[in-house]
Order: sequence, then structure tokens, then C-alpha cells
Amino acid sequence: MSKTETPWWIVPGIAALSLMIFAGAVIASCFVGDTTLRTTMMTGALQLGMLAAGFYFGSSSSSQKKDDTIAAGQAALATSAPAVPVVTTTKTETDAGATTTTTAPAEPVPAPKTVEPERPTPAP
Repeated sequence: MSKTETPWWIVPGIAALSLMIFAGAVIASCFVGDTTLRTTMMTGALQLGMLAAGFYFGSSSSSQKKDDTIAAGQAALATSAPAVPVVTTTKTETDAGATTTTTAPAEPVPAPKTVEPERPTPAP
């Protein structure tokens, strides 16, 4: 084991210890005569349970939604055509102060010509 790795049982151990301390505090609050403390502790326990259930069920459905979104995006990208380039021209007339904006498809750029290299002629 390297110096930066922690043993596998540290994180689950801390979680279990924290849960046991909280459970002990909830149980102890039932035997104290303070109803506000008992209500607060029971509300906290309920919220903790709801948080755990929401994380468990929410992470699975969110992961599936993410996978579906990525798959749909890849399928759309695979069948789509590249965007047509456009040119936007803005003209401002100084006399009237009016601005005119025109957007039109860009003129096609001619493909570069390929030049075949000259082949040397064999010497006789």
C-alpha cells in the first residue's frame, strides 16, 4: 500500500460511526422530557432517510437520463449535415443614422488546387 492510499474500511467506518452516534442521540432524545428536542431529532432522522433514498433513486434515474441524452446527441451528430456558413454585413448610413444588417449565405470557397509533383525523367 502506498503512503497516499487509505485503507478501504476508513470511509465506511466513519459513516457507520456517525450513523450510530446520530441513532443514539435520536433514541436518547425520546427519553428526555423536552418535546422540542424530540421533534427536532425525529425531523432530522426523517430528512436523513429521505436524503439517502433520494440519492439512491435519483442517481440511478439521472444516470440513465444522461446516457440517453448522450446517445441521442451522438445519433443526431452522426446523421446531421455541417452548418452552412453565413456572412453578416452591417452598414450604417451617417446622414440618417440608420443601420442595416444583411445576412446571406457565404460564397463557396473554391477548393485548393492540387499540383502533381514533377516526376524526374530517367537518365539514358
